[in-house]
Amino acid sequence: MQTRKSQWGNKGIRVSDACPTKAIDWKMGKVSVNTSDVEIGNMIRTGVRDSKDGRWTPALTKEAIRYALWVHEENRAEYDAVVGARI
Repeated sequence: MQTRKSQWGNKGIRVSDACPTKAIDWKMGKVSVNTSDVEIGNMIRTGVRDSKDGRWTPALTKEAIRYALWVHEENRAEYDAVVGARI
């Protein structure tokens, strides 16, 4: 299990070792904080669908989406801290 703590006062998250957290971190670092949660979920689903990796199960996909949304919320919190307000 991997445990991540929030740097911005949000609740932490635990995901399995199978969840590709580094790849998701990289992807979410390139996404605007204004991107909707629905779009984030769709990005992960598209990546899974296009992947040739047979380890993707519905449960792992759901976990990856949950983690991506958590990272996205962390990025939003960081943006808020830097500019002082949410768009």
